[in-house]
Amino acid sequence: MLTLTSGGCNSIFKCLDGVKAVYSVDCNPAQNSLLELKRTAIRRLPYEDVWLLFGEGRHPNFPSLFESELAPWMSQKAIKFWRSHSYYFKTGLYYHGGMGKVVAAMQVLFRLFLIAPTVDKMLAAKTIEEQVKAFDACWLTKVFRHAPTAIVSLLSNIVALLLFNRVTLWFGGGIPARQADLIHLDDVHLSDYAARTFVGVVKGSLIAKDNYFYLNCLTGRFSPECCPDYLRRENFKRLKDGKLIDRLHIVDDFFLPTLKQRVYSRVVLMDHLDWLSDQDAKAVAIALGQHVAKGGRVIWRSAAYQPKYARFIENSGFTVTRLQCHTDEHAMLDFVNMYASFWLAVRN
Repeated sequence: MLTLTSGGCNSIFKCLDGVKAVYSVDCNPAQNSLLELKRTAIRRLPYEDVWLLFGEGRHPNFPSLFESELAPWMSQKAIKFWRSHSYYFKTGLYYHGGMGKVVAAMQVLFRLFLIAPTVDKMLAAKTIEEQVKAFDACWLTKVFRHAPTAIVSLLSNIVALLLFNRVTLWFGGGIPARQADLIHLDDVHLSDYAARTFVGVVKGSLIAKDNYFYLNCLTGRFSPECCPDYLRRENFKRLKDGKLIDRLHIVDDFFLPTLKQRVYSRVVLMDHLDWLSDQDAKAVAIALGQHVAKGGRVIWRSAAYQPKYARFIENSGFTVTRLQCHTDEHAMLDFVNMYASFWLAVRN
């Protein structure tokens, strides 16, 4: 399997899922350094330390633990990164990086605008119905639903200006201008897109129990009941004792050159092609046709309902199917719920 690294949780999960070799590629040294730290920690540390590092996001003895138990088995690039960023585990791993700073800022805004009690009630809810009730009772929800159209429009534009400008989207959410433009092509306002994202999550998942993505964003940590699979004790044991973590190969490179190095049976594109020009997307589509085995599968998500590059992949020898489309504002496409469509391509 070939996948992009991102936070690395999915790359590790695929080792648990029976994939013989997972190639996790990223040109961002921070992403790969984080994944390398996770891989080395699973190999070298007991579960309790791994939970503190990546479940709580804090470890009181990280600098000494890193030097004695982790650094000797890591690449020079990752050692250099973590020696200069060891403070992450003092102040909270998940409050750093672009997305982490957005999470920290949002928590400040929740307190300033008296939304924090609503968040607490939602996280304490035992059922989705209780969670939705708390969400509906929030003063901001009521304003957006019941205020005059002119006021709602003004508020939406202010929110879009503050949170969905291109600087915030890129440095905070990792959303480039080209991907944001796909949303506009579908004639959707960014604030409406965001509202659809969050309302779908609230009505489609019990955040504190089922949705570790948003639990982490709201609290800066995971819980033992709601966390990535590799942080569950039984899966940690499989990764460590069963040597499944050794199936993970971390590649510091761009996606296309790595795709061209071997033949894969599975490729996870995430939203990578949303970022590319038509010319670059065609180059990836051609390489997929040459480096995905017959019957192999490629999956991706897009901010567009019908991205142009789906046709490029189809023309490279695939049967392409849009499996899901985000047409209902109350629907949840997946636990992140940030995309408009989900796609599958099978090599003919």
